[in-house]
Amino acid sequence: MTDNTEAMELWREAEDAARIHGPHAAAAIIAAKLAELRAENAKLRKMLVPQWFYADGYSSEDCQDSPDEVLEYLDLKPGKQVSSVDCAGPMPKSWCAVRVLTDDEMDALETDDRVSFTEHDSEQAARQALEADHADR
Repeated sequence: MTDNTEAMELWREAEDAARIHGPHAAAAIIAAKLAELRAENAKLRKMLVPQWFYADGYSSEDCQDSPDEVLEYLDLKPGKQVSSVDCAGPMPKSWCAVRVLTDDEMDALETDDRVSFTEHDSEQAARQALEADHADR
């Protein structure tokens, strides 16, 4: 809804529906508007999702299409580590708990993915995830 006028129009429409068809009709009108607004909100949220990602300390010329491409671009050594990935957009930095596999580990796991990771809101959370992963092995 853009302003109070639109809200008042919806209110009047719901009141008329309730008077003619009962309260369920008013609820249906309001529910339909709510669904419309939620769909619009979801569409707008997608517009905020960054389209480009890059590693901390790198320039926008080094942008990649996804966090995993950034981690591959960094050519990290095998093992576990924490790395940050910046977003070229209004999103905050993402901290990744990264595991880089050796060729032997890739063969044993029957995977082509050298890098696996989970994203976290903070460096501390990423480090805790690495510690938890280490405890599980």
